[in-house]
Amino acid sequence: MAEVVGNTSTPRYYGTSFNSSQHGFISGGYYEDATAVMHLDSIERIAFPFNSGTATSVGSLTEPKISSSSCNSSQHGYTIGGNDGTATISVVDRVEFPFNSGTAAHVSNMGRTGQNAGSFNSSQYGFTIGLAAGVNHSYVDRFSFPFNSGTSSVSGNLRYVVEQSKALNSSTQGYIVGGYESGIYINVQILNFPFDSGTAERKGVLSAVVTYPTAIDGVDFVTQFV
Repeated sequence: MAEVVGNTSTPRYYGTSFNSSQHGFISGGYYEDATAVMHLDSIERIAFPFNSGTATSVGSLTEPKISSSSCNSSQHGYTIGGNDGTATISVVDRVEFPFNSGTAAHVSNMGRTGQNAGSFNSSQYGFTIGLAAGVNHSYVDRFSFPFNSGTSSVSGNLRYVVEQSKALNSSTQGYIVGGYESGIYINVQILNFPFDSGTAERKGVLSAVVTYPTAIDGVDFVTQFV
């Protein structure tokens, strides 16, 4: 069973996270109590291995946002899309590691607006799947690191149209875990890097139906980003 080793400094729902080789980051989300609902723009940071303590607020996004997705290169962390409290957005915010303080930069945009997407990365690219505003689709959106400007492009498609899925990666493949597709939350889809074109493959199923899953991987950070 997993252990509780610490806390974020602010309670939050529907935030997103990414990591460098030394730190883990939590960005955005919202906080709700008996008197108010507050959309958050804060970015909190923990230092690995984080055996105990509380995350520290080190900066902010360009605006408050919920239900974003995120990924990282060896030098930057990216917060992708989401909802700014009034509408879904396509904004990509970027921070430069180690990101001790400051505000993320709006460096680029996705090719579509959306929220509740899954995202992952190879050593060269960031990928987002299921990014849509009210319409499910099978597109795999890809952008090249360091993604200083421009717009993501569609590099391929999923085998199954999904929303609310999560994703993770090895050094050679990306995995799309669960997600809503005609009431099914159990498929595991896989694509091979660099995934310039084609369709992801269904490689298996989860052991149980899950909604709003989360995912982590065991890829060695330094080995992947050579």
